[in-house]
Amino acid sequence: MKRMKKFLVAFLVLSFMLPTLASCNNAEQAETTTEAEAEQEGGQSAANEAVEGAYPLELWTFQELHVDFYVDMADKWNEKYPDKPIELTVSQQTSSAMHTKMLVALTSGEGGPDISDIEVGHFANFIKPDDVLLLPLNDVIEPEKDNVVMSRQEMYSDEQGNIYGIDFHVGMTVSYYNMDIMNEAGVDPNSIETWEDYANVGKTVLEATGKPMTIVETGDLFLPQCMLLEKNVQYVTDAGEPNIATSDHADVLAFIRSMN
Repeated sequence: MKRMKKFLVAFLVLSFMLPTLASCNNAEQAETTTEAEAEQEGGQSAANEAVEGAYPLELWTFQELHVDFYVDMADKWNEKYPDKPIELTVSQQTSSAMHTKMLVALTSGEGGPDISDIEVGHFANFIKPDDVLLLPLNDVIEPEKDNVVMSRQEMYSDEQGNIYGIDFHVGMTVSYYNMDIMNEAGVDPNSIETWEDYANVGKTVLEATGKPMTIVETGDLFLPQCMLLEKNVQYVTDAGEPNIATSDHADVLAFIRSMN
């Protein structure tokens, strides 16, 4: 079987990722996504401020908000390391289009980006045991392990301990309150300390205003996952086995339904 070329495709923090890119980039083979192509696929394309002699890099993302972030970080990189300037082109596409296009490009060995956001649900497609399409980043992560949340980086590893992604998004669950209906109901959200408090306040608000205080996104797992994490429970065990059919999970789902 022909050995497929591996690309550096990773979740990155530019401040310590970019020194490793030069040896992995293949500018001649890279098929740059033009702005018109990106728009056709439901996205956009942007680049940082041009600097003479800058090294060209291409980054793909499925998140529109990341485009300006990466461009800004590339400019900051050039300010901090004027002797190693980069020219970063960031192309944003829809999640489905980007992941499909990237998988095809990396499997064929040409046309892929130098760096890419990979949504966690798609990550396993790129590190199959007989066809790993990403480069390990252990030598980049190890010196920074005290400065990053290692449990997030280890999410993107294999059984051999190779880490293929750098995740800079820790993620935090927050609640925003509509103070108009809270004030109308005479409720102070600062009094909410538990989920039981939250549910009771929601009933008070609904009775007083006729408006629900919250909605539950039934098409995703964010709310039950948040509640399970507070119980120190995950969807998988430490051994990587499914951990769905549990009393903790049942209690959480029953509680969410009770808020209806």
